[in-house]
Amino acid sequence: MDIGRCFNEALDVYKRNWPILALAAFLYELLTLLSLTLLAGPLTGGICLMTIQAMRREDKRIELGAMFQIFDRFFSLIGLFYLTLVPMIFASLLCIVPGILLSAVWMFPCFLIVDRGEGVFSSLSRSYEATTRSEFRNYFLLALISFALSIAPTAIPYAGVVAAWFLMPIAWLLESAAYLQTFDEKKPPEKPLVV
Repeated sequence: MDIGRCFNEALDVYKRNWPILALAAFLYELLTLLSLTLLAGPLTGGICLMTIQAMRREDKRIELGAMFQIFDRFFSLIGLFYLTLVPMIFASLLCIVPGILLSAVWMFPCFLIVDRGEGVFSSLSRSYEATTRSEFRNYFLLALISFALSIAPTAIPYAGVVAAWFLMPIAWLLESAAYLQTFDEKKPPEKPLVV
């Protein structure tokens, strides 16, 4: 997984769609808050679908409606959200680093559910295998960057929340680019170790 390429692909989509992406971030936060986090999982799935569809399109156009097309996987996405939320909060309370480690290994389950129709446990397992198989430091660095773009700005009252509406979509697109590199591209077979 090439982080530089993730940035190039993410910024290409972002530059063409930043107003729609900022609106999507605002709607995501508003609907998550109004539903007391009940819609957080399905909305996250919608964000995954919306961003990977844009990355696969020739014109790189974001379709905001895709954010709400995932409700057929409503319960899987709710289950995934709450199943991963508790360990991530606990790990983050210990220290930020364990929370980012979990974010790195669980970067792709939501993508796998919405894009490939996988189950909750299968998607968690495949994400873990894909991110820890090789180049884990790149996935960890990407999780750290995503944290800095989407969570860190909210530490600044008022202005930080507004800034997050513009920065959070970059994190979404970075993770989408990483997902497509990890799961859509054929990898050459790994060379056996010579003893």
